[in-house]
Amino acid sequence: MGTNSQFDSPQDHNVSHSDSSRCIGDTGDPPSKVEFTNRVLREVIEASARSTGEDLFRSLVKHLARSLGFRHAMIGRLVGEGDRRIRTLAIWGDGKPVENLEYDLRGTPCEQVSRGETCYHLRDVQRKFPEDELLVQMEAECYIGVALRDTMSRALGVLAVLDDRPAQNAPEIRAALTVFAERAATELERMAADEATLASERKYRALVETSPYGIIRIDSAGGFLSVNSAGMTIFGRTDEHPVIGTRFLETVAEEDRRKVGEELRSASQGAAREFEYLAINGKALQASLVPLGDSEAHVETIIGIVMDVSERRKVEAEREALIAELEAKNAELQQFTDSVSHDLKGPLVTISGFLGHLAKDVSEGDQERIRDDIRWISDATQRMKQMLDELLELSRAGSVISSREPVDLGPLVHDLANMVKSGDDSESLEVVVADDLPVVLGDRGRLRQVVQNLLLNAVKFRRVNLPCRVEVGARSNSGGWEVWVRDNGVGIAPEHHERVFRLFEKLDSDRSGTGMGLAIVKRILETHGGRVWVESEGRDQGSTFWFTWPSANQEKGAGS
Repeated sequence: MGTNSQFDSPQDHNVSHSDSSRCIGDTGDPPSKVEFTNRVLREVIEASARSTGEDLFRSLVKHLARSLGFRHAMIGRLVGEGDRRIRTLAIWGDGKPVENLEYDLRGTPCEQVSRGETCYHLRDVQRKFPEDELLVQMEAECYIGVALRDTMSRALGVLAVLDDRPAQNAPEIRAALTVFAERAATELERMAADEATLASERKYRALVETSPYGIIRIDSAGGFLSVNSAGMTIFGRTDEHPVIGTRFLETVAEEDRRKVGEELRSASQGAAREFEYLAINGKALQASLVPLGDSEAHVETIIGIVMDVSERRKVEAEREALIAELEAKNAELQQFTDSVSHDLKGPLVTISGFLGHLAKDVSEGDQERIRDDIRWISDATQRMKQMLDELLELSRAGSVISSREPVDLGPLVHDLANMVKSGDDSESLEVVVADDLPVVLGDRGRLRQVVQNLLLNAVKFRRVNLPCRVEVGARSNSGGWEVWVRDNGVGIAPEHHERVFRLFEKLDSDRSGTGMGLAIVKRILETHGGRVWVESEGRDQGSTFWFTWPSANQEKGAGS
């Protein structure tokens, strides 16, 4: 039974054994089995009264030793790998409790008991187990032990009595040990279940507290009963502003409270629910609720997992926006391909046709018609060259901006206004530039191209027999500046406001040009993170072209 020096000889403890030659259980006139059983049961009842756990085990060994007249009684629990050791739960020795100990089972009578055997060694136990030093210290002559078993008949531990005298009446002693063992095993199994429950609860709490997701428990009315640390963070609460004592709906944004309220009602009626909603702190959350109820399916509490899906929603929104942008770009590319194919065919058809005329006229020697043919061919090639040049310019307009710098819009617009007026044959052109044009941030060359194209467009679409007036101004907005170029020209019908920015779109086929000037403006502005639009009430009502541009003190934006 191991070693422990606390077991001293009996004479040191004033334990009287009036006749050491007699055997344990030899009491002269032995009681009847009924009397013996009743006495043992009374001892067990007395030992068990108002006691649990370690107190019960100490009481059991005390009453066991007293009822059977043994010097020592012990209750031990199997521990260690393979249940190869005993850790005592209570020891009674020489009329008093003894400190608990742990020992190796090998070479001890308890080893036989641990294998499920009832071990009777009524005399000479030391000789039979010479390696068990504890038997020597206890001066043991006899040892009787029984196994403690759970309800599945698995060995839990050992209950044993020892004495320095031989024993007899083994059946009565065994019966007593069996009764005490039943009570000890029941308590040991209960303790093991409690320990398993506590371990499970500790594991559960650890998992809950370390979970990256919010784990909540609410009552059937939606009141918070518990929330882990992640949940507190998700709901934006602190120890100073706890969530316990509030209701789930109080964490929900106003616009989603009705929907979430319906989900909570369904959960309180026994249905598992999963839904997304907007929290009052602006986060997008996903909640999974599982109702827990009694045997009659009455929901008592609801367990929930809450996840912050704000970042996921942001990524999904960005993905959807990217998909939409790609679809728009693909549509634009298809339109571009169709337009280029169609419009480039025009000059080629002209060239091809007049080359045939030219060959015929050369053969006939018609010099006048030859000159006309050459002129038509030259005009077509020039028109094609212009289209190709503007297509190249359009592709460059969508490229990465080469540089950003503060640009004073006032001098730039005045310079462009003078250029436009000098290139116009009419003396009735007036360009009015506001005095308070701002300093903006961007690529000077691209900005100049935007304003120039808008000014030329305004002059190009002037009204006949009416002095042309163009005004340029600006106003601030939250993202920088809105610049306008307003004219009193032919105007644009509302249904064509988007169309004018498409490639090769010419509302008036009699006007010169390729129809790419406004498309280039749109591409440049989109590269800078801006936009362009037109306002016009219709025919002969003039037009105002607006575009946005970042201010000089704004952080770098799109296209940088």
